[in-house]
Order: sequence, then C-alpha cells, then structure tokens
Amino acid sequence: MSVQLWLLSLGVLLLGPALLAWVQRAPLWLQTVAMQGLDGFVLTSVAGIVLADVLPHALDEAGMWAVPLVLLGLIGPGLAERGLHRAAEQVHALALFLGMAGLVLHATLDGVALSGGDARPQLATAVLLHRLPEGLTIWWLLRPTYGRVVAGIALALVAAATILGMWAGPTTVPDGMALGLIESLVAGSLLHVVMHRPHPLVHVAGGQRGRFASGVGGLLGLGVVAALLGHDPHGAEAAAGFAHFFLESAPALLLAYLAAGLVQAMLPAASTAWMQRGGSFSQALRGVLFGLPLPICSCGVVPVYRSLVMQGVPAAAALAFLVATPELGLDAILLSWPLLGGHMAIARVVAAALVALGVGWLVGRNLPSVADAHGHHGLPQKNVQNFAARLRQGLALGFGEIVDHTAPWLLLGLAIAALAEPSLKAGLFAHLPPGWDVPLFALLGMPLYVCASGATPLVAVLIAHGVSPGAGLALLLTGPATNVSTFGVLARLHGTSAAVRFGVVMAVLAVAAGYGCNLVLGDYRVPLGDGAEHGALHALQVAAAWMLTVIFAASVLRQGARGFSSQVLEFSDRDKPAADDGHGHAHEHKHAHDHAHGHANKHSHAHHHHHD
Repeated sequence: MSVQLWLLSLGVLLLGPALLAWVQRAPLWLQTVAMQGLDGFVLTSVAGIVLADVLPHALDEAGMWAVPLVLLGLIGPGLAERGLHRAAEQVHALALFLGMAGLVLHATLDGVALSGGDARPQLATAVLLHRLPEGLTIWWLLRPTYGRVVAGIALALVAAATILGMWAGPTTVPDGMALGLIESLVAGSLLHVVMHRPHPLVHVAGGQRGRFASGVGGLLGLGVVAALLGHDPHGAEAAAGFAHFFLESAPALLLAYLAAGLVQAMLPAASTAWMQRGGSFSQALRGVLFGLPLPICSCGVVPVYRSLVMQGVPAAAALAFLVATPELGLDAILLSWPLLGGHMAIARVVAAALVALGVGWLVGRNLPSVADAHGHHGLPQKNVQNFAARLRQGLALGFGEIVDHTAPWLLLGLAIAALAEPSLKAGLFAHLPPGWDVPLFALLGMPLYVCASGATPLVAVLIAHGVSPGAGLALLLTGPATNVSTFGVLARLHGTSAAVRFGVVMAVLAVAAGYGCNLVLGDYRVPLGDGAEHGALHALQVAAAWMLTVIFAASVLRQGARGFSSQVLEFSDRDKPAADDGHGHAHEHKHAHDHAHGHANKHSHAHHHHHD
C-alpha cells in the first residue's frame, strides 16, 4: 500500500509541471490568462499550506520561537536585496535554495505520513492534496531561471526524500525544537520567494481579464488548502480557531462596511479649511474629528497625511489625523465589541482619541508649515451630488473599495490569532515581570504594518491567555498609527528630530494609556467562548459569514490574488507586472489627493506608500 501511495504522490507531483507545459503550448491569448490563473493558484495554495500545515507544526515543536525565524525568512531577503543592490540576485537565490530545501524536508515528513497510510488514511490524503501545488511551485520557480535540469533535480530530490521518509520512518528527521526552527526558517523563505517572484509570463497579462483569472486561480488554491485542513491534524485546531473568529466578526464587519461607505458618501460638502482655525490644541481636536469617519488603514493614511500638510493643514491637525484615522475606523470599533468585549472596546476608543489629541498637540504645535515652503495653499470644496448618487457611491465604496483595502489585513489578523492561540494557551507570557508587558507590546507595535481591524482578533487572543488588557491596548495604539513608512515620511517632511519626537511621544502616551487601562479594568479577560453558540445569534453569524465570504471572494476576483495579497505584503517594483493593475504610483497619488481635498471618495489604495 505504501508503494502505491508513493507512486500516486509522484504522479500528482509531476502533474504540475505537465500542466505548465501544456499551458505554454496553448495560443497566446489563452496562455497569458492561464498563467495569471496559475500564478494565483501557486500564491494562495503555497501560502495557505505554509500557514495551515507547516507553521502549526513548527509552532507545536518550537513554540513562539518559530515566529522570528518565519519573519527572518520572509522579510530578511527583501531587506538584504534593498541594502545590497548588486547582490540582490544572490540573496534571492539563497532564499530560493532555503525554500526548496524546506520542500525536500517537508517531503521527508510526507513520506513518514505515507508509511502509515493504511492506519491514517486522512493524513495520507492530506499529503496527496498538497503534492500538486508543491510540484507546480518547484517547476514554476526554477524552470524559467535555472532550466529543466535543475527543476527536474529538485523534483527528483522531493521524490527521493519521500521514499526515505517512508522506508526509514520518523528517525529520518530531527524532532522537537530543531525541527520546528528549521521548518520556520524555510517556511518564511518559501513565502518570500513565491510572493516576490512570479513567473515571467505573468507580466504580460494585465487588465481586468488577467486579474479575474488570477482571482479564480487564487480561490481554487484556497479550496485545496481548505480540503487539506479537513484531513490534516496539524491545521485542524488553527482552522477551528479561524472559523470561530470569523463567525464572531462577520456581523460587525458587514455593519462596519455599510456604515463606513454611507458615512463617507453622506459627508457634508464643507471645506476642510476649518482645520486651520484656532490654536494648536483646537487644531489637533479638529484633526481627530476629521479622521473619525474615514476608514483608512495604516498603510493608506501616510500619503493622505502628506497631501494634507502640503495643502496647508497645520501639523497639529495633520498629526492628530495621522494617529486617529487608522485607530478609530468604524470597522475597528464595531469589531472590538464582539471580540474584545464592551469595556475593552470603550477603553480603546477613549484611549485612541486621547493619544491622537496628545500627539497632535505636543508634537505638531511647534512644527512650521510645510505648504509655505512649497507654495501650496488652501483646500477646495467637495463636489455636490444628489442623495441617490451618494447612496450608490456609499454602497459601492463600502462593499467594494474599502473591502479591497481592508479584507487582506482582516484575514491575516484572523489567521495569526488562530495560529497563535494554541501556543498562548501554554502561558507564553506568564513569566514576564508584572507591568513589563505594557511597554513591551507598545514597542513591538511601533515598527509593524498592522491594520486596526486585523490586530483586533490577535489582541483578543493575547488578553484571553494572560496578557494584561493594558498591554493589548498599547499594541492596538502603536500598531496602526506607527510603522517604518510613517517615520520616513515625517523625517522627510519635518526633519529627523520631529520624527523622533513623534515616536517618543506616541510610545509614552500608549504606555500611559496601557497602565491606566490596567488600573481601571484590572484582571479583565476576553471570553473567547467555545464556538458552540446556537439559536438566533448563531444563525445570524453563519448568514453574515457566508455573505462576507462572497464579498471577500469578489474582492479577490476584482484585484487578482497577487493584487489582493499585496495590500499586506508589498511587492518590489521589479516584481510588479508591467500592467499596473490600477494600483500603482499614479493611482495612489490621485486618491491621496482626493482625500486631502475632501471629496466623497476618501478611500485610498496607497499600499505602495514607500514611494512617498
């Protein structure tokens, strides 16, 4: 039986290269679209297998020590490529080697699983399911750059490793911490390679048809991952956690998308010039109020901030807007209530408003106007539309472009929370000295690109498993409002000292808010529940979850799998398709400019904010 399973797994492994060979012989119109579809399939299936299969196993073996190694494999090569331009290809080749080594190591584990195919048919089925994306990925990444021979050798190594695992059993691979750490590093490296280097033929297939094909491939890849989760014990607990959080969040998210779109569309046609009035404290307060109804995430608010200050908005108002807008979005507020509880949701809103007001007043009151130096003055009025047009615009904006911009962050946040919960149950932070978790999480949040909504489920899990509510609040304050891009833009616009003052004041106020939260809420814990709710509430959650699934799937089809995921993880310019898919540099500045001028279309696709 084991030999038959190995032969079957080999056939599925070779099916991917055979499919690619067939596509490359197809007519050009079909080839370009099919390559986009395969690109989407490879991207989502490999990322899903790493997150749902490899990473849970690594966390089981190595605990949270696996996380920094995953990040090293994922982010390290990109940072090295930027710092060492001449060595970029060598760095990418190293990441590719680590990724391929990880596939070979994983194939050994697959062989161990296949050796017990009679006793564990579900595990054997899981191995067979992910052999298709494995073979497709190897040929996809190696064949264009290194040729058939190298790609064939890699496939042969995977096949040989599978045999080794079947014949020798569990003794062929290390166990415990060592295995978990190795898997973590190669998992991150494989994610980096797949996300940053699509097949060369993908670059020629842009436009709506190409994005739709990419989206279809991406959804099919997610289908493979879902089938894998149904048979793989490693991902079963993470999948159950993800489903629980998704059900809990779905009604609030639907309401948030509806409210966010309608609020934006129905904003009065008044000038934002009123932010220029009054003293610095009044201006900071106006900046907070101006940003409240705008559902702009941490990555989109940076170019909007730049446009505001270039158009003459005082620094106090603009900085308060910069902090308040990503932290106080309607989606984040409404999502906080079911996931964090009422007390924590109120604390989050109050603390975010006070911190934004404090940062705007303390940092911005002494900063000179940037607009004066560039000759920019004034903010024009917003175009007036009738009620029906604004209603249509609000619905399209809420369930269209706002979803496009926030759904990837939300799904990532839910996935991280589901993956982290088993490790946190072991009391990972229980040994921290009392009070130290507040500044720790405030500092951890500062360099991260994290959406307020996406961070909410993770913070819920942290608080439920021992982290103080003040520490969770500190992460929710610094994560969405500060990141590397924020400090870079502030330094270029106002000088390095202003950027440093912003970071220091933001950290101090977030830590103070965290300690204040602990004083008020004490030993507050988030009740995660067991997912066994029934009755009308459960029916509502299920219906909302299905509606949200359809809305998110439509977003994937609109943007394509690569465009959807690039909201979270930026692709370098070298790796972007030649046809920019409508998310490029000019598009970013247009929408940032619309934000600054008070137009109804106050959303942003500015995920390439590093250009600012």
